[in-house]
Formats: sequence, C-alpha cells, structure tokens
Amino acid sequence: MSAIAAGVDDLPALSDSLDSLADRMAGLLEGRPVTGSALAAVLYRADGLRGDRRGYESVDNNRLDAVIERGLGIPLTLGMVGVLVGRRLGCEFELVGLPGHVLVREVGTDLLIDAFDGGAVATAGEVRDRFVLRHGVDGWRPSHLDALGPRALTGRWARNLRAAAAAAADRLLVERALGAELVAEPSGAVLAALVASLRARGAVLDAAGLLEEHAELASDPAAARLRALRMRAGLN
Repeated sequence: MSAIAAGVDDLPALSDSLDSLADRMAGLLEGRPVTGSALAAVLYRADGLRGDRRGYESVDNNRLDAVIERGLGIPLTLGMVGVLVGRRLGCEFELVGLPGHVLVREVGTDLLIDAFDGGAVATAGEVRDRFVLRHGVDGWRPSHLDALGPRALTGRWARNLRAAAAAAADRLLVERALGAELVAEPSGAVLAALVASLRARGAVLDAAGLLEEHAELASDPAAARLRALRMRAGLN
C-alpha cells in the first residue's frame, strides 16, 4: 500500500489516525475478539465510516487521511482502512476485488464485508448469487473472490484516483495516478497517456525520459526510442 500512502501529505498523522480508530474499536469491542463481524459492526456502523454516495468521484475518497477525517470513502479506501485497523488489533483482513466493487474478508474465513454498504456481511456463496442475479452466470469467475495482491490493489486505486482527478481537472494529480499505475500494472496505454500529458504541459524532457525508460511497453519499442530522441532534438 506504499503507493497509496504516497497520496497522503502527512504519513505520521495518518498513522496516528489509524491508531486512534483502532483504540476506539478496541474500546467498543470491550474485550471481544476482533473478527469480520466485529469489524463490520464497529468500524462501518457504530464508528460511522460509510460510503460516499453523493460525491463518489471526489478526490478525497481516494486519500486515506481524508476518508478517516470525513468518515466517507469508496469501497477500496474504506476497505483499506479496515485492513490497517484490523492489523493494529492483531487480526488480518484482505481485500477482494469483484468487477466494479471491493469487499473486505477476514483472512481464512468465508465472511465478506461490504464497507460501502454499512458493513453488510455475506458469505462467498451469497456474494456469488447476487453477482449472478445482476450480471448473469456467464460473467462469474471463481477468481472474482481472490484477494487483491499489492500490484492489483495499487493499480485499482490509481485508476480510481485518475478518474477523480480528471473529473476535477487536476492534470498533475492525473499524472501522479498514471505514474502509480505504470509501476503497478505497466502497459503501453498507460505509458502513452502519461507521455501525452507531460508533453501537453511542456515537460518534454520528462516525457522523453519516460518513453526511453519504458520503451519495451510500446507496440514498437524501436519507434518509441526514436520518438524520444526526436523530442529531445526538438528542444535544441
């Protein structure tokens, strides 16, 4: 989650906020074990973290510090807060990346928590049945219930942030998101988008350097390197 934490201006303050949430949760549990049901009941109900249904595409919904401060977020960031709070209390949770949605699961259990929907709890079978009812059986894959690995998690967060930044017309934040996505899930399309954005704001040397560094991602690496040389030549 390091790239995601990089979207936070004050990491020590974020850590303190997570510690405070963990302390409050421990107090509300009154000695009961930290389980998935407990996380749902306390963190996403009693403690008030909830889905931002009105401003879903807000940039703040992609920043963990802002999510904690506002008590609002999107499924991914709300789930990440749960993972980090659970870890502080000695219980491991993981994020499950369904198409278009993210759930929280206590590691080693069948229990899935919808942090966006008030901590609603369901079994894996119930999640599957709801998905099939909405999207049809042909769209279901057992892998939909796999835990998100670090790269997939960061890539998903970066795409969310990029969409929010684009809606806010924040070009620099779009580039920041594209950079995180390029590291997490490299692709020619992401490279091309980032190079184009850099060139559009006059950062031609940065664009050329990026293109040279990641030329192998392009459909024609040799042409990509030649393009980078021409960019540099255009400045002379």
